[in-house]
Amino acid sequence: MFITRLLFMRKTLLLMALASVFTYTAVGQAHAPRCGIDAVRAHMAQHQPELATSFAARQVAPEHDVALKTNDYTTVTIPVVFHFLLTESQLTHIGGVAGLERRLISQIEVLNEDFNAANTDYTSIPEVFRSLYGNARIRFGLARRHHATGAAFAGYQLKVLAPGVDSSYEIFSGTAGSRYFCSDAKYDTNKGFAAWPPDRYLNIWVLRITENNREGVIGITAPPSFTALGQPLLLYQNEIGIVLTYGVLGKRVSSSEYFFERDLDKGRTLTHEMGHYFELDHIWGIEPGCSTDDGIADTPPQEDANYFCPSYPKANCTNSNGGEMFMNYMDYVNDGCMHLFTHGQVARMRREVASGGRSYSLTTNPGLIEWPAGIQNEDIFSELVIAPNPASGYTMIYPGQKPEMLKDVSVWNMMGQLVKTVPLQEVQNGVLRVDLSGITTGVYTIRCHYAAETISRKIVVR
Repeated sequence: MFITRLLFMRKTLLLMALASVFTYTAVGQAHAPRCGIDAVRAHMAQHQPELATSFAARQVAPEHDVALKTNDYTTVTIPVVFHFLLTESQLTHIGGVAGLERRLISQIEVLNEDFNAANTDYTSIPEVFRSLYGNARIRFGLARRHHATGAAFAGYQLKVLAPGVDSSYEIFSGTAGSRYFCSDAKYDTNKGFAAWPPDRYLNIWVLRITENNREGVIGITAPPSFTALGQPLLLYQNEIGIVLTYGVLGKRVSSSEYFFERDLDKGRTLTHEMGHYFELDHIWGIEPGCSTDDGIADTPPQEDANYFCPSYPKANCTNSNGGEMFMNYMDYVNDGCMHLFTHGQVARMRREVASGGRSYSLTTNPGLIEWPAGIQNEDIFSELVIAPNPASGYTMIYPGQKPEMLKDVSVWNMMGQLVKTVPLQEVQNGVLRVDLSGITTGVYTIRCHYAAETISRKIVVR
């Protein structure tokens, strides 16, 4: 009898503990900031109060109603380059190099659907808002030409962070540049990649975002308008762009795939952040409360962010017909519950890509998303990555989608002498482990020979 009671008590305590964990998780998610732009704005204004006026300026100048009817823009094309900064385990989370590339392709598809009124879930837009469904006619393509050489390029670069390198990027306490918007990622350091020319390419960094060493923010955008802010908080031109947490990139195709949250798996985080890039605010404005607004005439006033999938209708600040437009891309609801930009939001974004707009130059280089003459997609090997580098004891080679096409791998010293031949039998899950034990400290070259070419990479052995 005593044993039975003891087991019952243990089971009850376990259930209570689990319930408290689930309750905490739900509440924590419901209040997670997700997008970090408002937190950064508040932090900047705290240190430079005059910036508050700049941030609030568009609230008093909503788009003119005449622009809200415009929906016949000419399609423009924008080249996009991704910069991945991941640990070995984070890269594994998203399926290695092959998984990374699949997510990239699906992400571009999502952007092109959402910005061209081609998302099939538009049918879930409530009837009262259906006439406001806008088509931005902005298309995105992976950059296929290297900015410096013009050579064929896979659309992304990848740095696998060496063991011991801090793998988190703070939204407003970095050490490089402006120190805002995860600036540590945006410079050529051991944990960064410098932006490609921001007047020709839209730069996106994919990594692990933290705020005061906490998870929660999954995307943050430094829009072009922030370069006009005054000192000492000037945002540098080469910091313009978008930063994503790696666990929200792309669209889910398998239930076993890793995503930051189960319902943030349709690529809509980047749709939201891209809206910020083209100068859209959150649908409720730059801070909670019915006294602020996003400055867009056809988005109903809304008090605060929505999470998960609210029941429709939900009353808004003015109790107007239709209630809150929580299915707007600039709210915080689950990916599967986001369905539209409005005509007013489209008008604002199109102002940025029109002649004289801050992002106009991005639209003047459509050829950058085309392979150089004579090059086809299937001819391009994924960017070969060797990490950790510098290395001690071992390093790993990530040869791309087709590791089976490797013919041989070898290590050479700076005198051009062969030091080591790497057994290809050690390829596992598309990754080749290279044993560096017994190799003295120095700089070496690792040569990866494919059927059609040889790719060489320098490595420092410690």
